[in-house]
Amino acid sequence: ATAHYDLTSNTCSSTATAKVVSFKLPTLTTSGVSKVCFGTPLDLTAAGADTYKWSGEFNVEDAHLAETHTMSRDYTLQGTKVYTYENMQKSCSNSIIVPITVYSLPDVMITGDRNVCKDAEATLKAEGALNYAWYNSTTSNLEPISQNPRISPKITEDMKVTLVGTDANGCKNDIEITIKAVDRPVIPAEDATICLGKTAKLTASATGGSSYHYQWTEPNGTLIEETASISVSPNR
Repeated sequence: ATAHYDLTSNTCSSTATAKVVSFKLPTLTTSGVSKVCFGTPLDLTAAGADTYKWSGEFNVEDAHLAETHTMSRDYTLQGTKVYTYENMQKSCSNSIIVPITVYSLPDVMITGDRNVCKDAEATLKAEGALNYAWYNSTTSNLEPISQNPRISPKITEDMKVTLVGTDANGCKNDIEITIKAVDRPVIPAEDATICLGKTAKLTASATGGSSYHYQWTEPNGTLIEETASISVSPNR
């Protein structure tokens, strides 16, 4: 904008004209991604000026801000626009506050079995996120084996399972566990021959593990004893 001003002296008649030229301050805008997950770089681009300076965790003199941040904070964006008028240049600056939001990653957890007998199912439950994807990381298969919070894979050998959890902000985190396939114990069974009314002692001696818990039951499933040895007296 241009304005003219007249100056008049009362002592001597004389007039002078002063011209003042004013320029608008630059209107700064930003576009791109200002809300990111932890570990993901920003992607912000400034517009509305000729040169820019971002002041915050990082000081960047460029229109593009693409640094990786560890926490939310505010940036001050200063923009300078250069005007030319009648072979003269004038620089005008303006600044705005740009908030940066950094979301924390979900604390993904797996609860359930870590040691399972071979050919049995492991019961696993996902926690800490909103949506889940389970992967068998023992193989090279990139497709998820399930997207349910709970899974029950059959364990035939040691199996690595990776869980990827996604929260409401779209942030992802993962965890991997190993499920051990435990060999079933071997229990030798020996028949005993006795006379009716006499007592026979039966002893179990399992192999293939480190510790054992024994249960003796009737043919109908009734529990008799939970020891390695029992004495029985058949009545028929």
